Amino acid sequence: MLLLLLQACLLAEEPADILDTSGTTDTADDVVAGAPRAAIHPAAVDFGDLPLGDRVEAVVVLANLGDAPLTLKTGDLVGCSSEFELDPTDEAKILPGGSFELVVSYSPADTYGDDGFLRVRTDDPVEDEILVPLTGDGTERR
Repeated sequence: MLLLLLQACLLAEEPADILDTSGTTDTADDVVAGAPRAAIHPAAVDFGDLPLGDRVEAVVVLANLGDAPLTLKTGDLVGCSSEFELDPTDEAKILPGGSFELVVSYSPADTYGDDGFLRVRTDDPVEDEILVPLTGDGTERR
């Protein structure tokens, strides 16, 4: 479904119509002709309340809305506890109109709130680093 949303957005004629800005980080306002353009969806991940010991995954999609290949240089977690994990991500080339999925998981070990960021670095000439806020709360089992 998310990939369909991004593909539908890729067909938009005007850069301002590319993505709903309420849930996506996009560099549509700063278009560089002949260059890649990174967009990420969702712009933030809230894992909500999760019982201790459970694990949930979220997929974050990095799309190339430009007209040149986009290089995903790195994806990593910053400012996070070990309760967040990112599936290993190697450098990847994303063709124009293509996308790449990053999988983040959360497994709370305590009942404190957890937060941090997924950091995505690309060769987008306008925005080469995107931070995606991550949040989650561990709860006691009922």
